[in-house]
Amino acid sequence: MLNKFKESFQECLAEFDTAWTEYEFKYVSELMVIEKDARRHIVEAIDLQVQIRELESQPQMKEELKKAQTDLIAKIGEINQYANQLGSGRSDFCHKTLERAQNFLNEDS
Repeated sequence: MLNKFKESFQECLAEFDTAWTEYEFKYVSELMVIEKDARRHIVEAIDLQVQIRELESQPQMKEELKKAQTDLIAKIGEINQYANQLGSGRSDFCHKTLERAQNFLNEDS
């Protein structure tokens, strides 16, 4: 009787272990998808910053520079909005905000 119980218990543990392993795999896989999606916004912002650095050294590329800056400002606003879940994140900045800041900094020079 005790051996039967022991065998039954071992079978139950083996089934539980298999089910738990499958659950963990699905859970970790989903976390990896979420993390990759969250990181995507940061990677896009970094790519835009690299593009801006390259365009800043090319005076003939002013329009492309302005577009890349506008895209970066929008991306930063998007990241800020996602990061501030309580509604205090801002996503309403535009290129004029950057222009005003640059003009302000140039006044001191």
